[in-house]
Amino acid sequence: KVCPTLCLDSLVLQVHKFLHQDLTYFFCSDCDFIFGLPSKLKRHYFLSHEKILDSELEHVVDLESRVDITLKIQEHLTNSDLGKVEVVDNFLEASLDAKLILDEISMDEEVEKIPLHVLGQLLNQYLKVENRNGLKI
Repeated sequence: KVCPTLCLDSLVLQVHKFLHQDLTYFFCSDCDFIFGLPSKLKRHYFLSHEKILDSELEHVVDLESRVDITLKIQEHLTNSDLGKVEVVDNFLEASLDAKLILDEISMDEEVEKIPLHVLGQLLNQYLKVENRNGLKI
């Protein structure tokens, strides 16, 4: 996939690249914070707004909003807007959390493709290496 976006700043480019990943963000409807993990959204609601969130499904950020948020973050970075450090930090933390979840799902899918006998062989090899290093098994 070719993207025509041109970024003169490497950090802005890294932020832009988040748009090309299938990341899921969750938004707080009471403030401007976003989260990459549903558990962090629920914890935020409870601690910051003294509310209990029943379901995070109604708080998923749609693609149009993701684009808008990302453009705002890129603008804050380009302008070195010190007043927006908390907003940028929130976005980066949410993005890293969402990326970790996406990577974990991808790894799980890859492991599921490995035949059980191959997994067994890998486990046996690993256990033999651990045992040779004097570690208890």
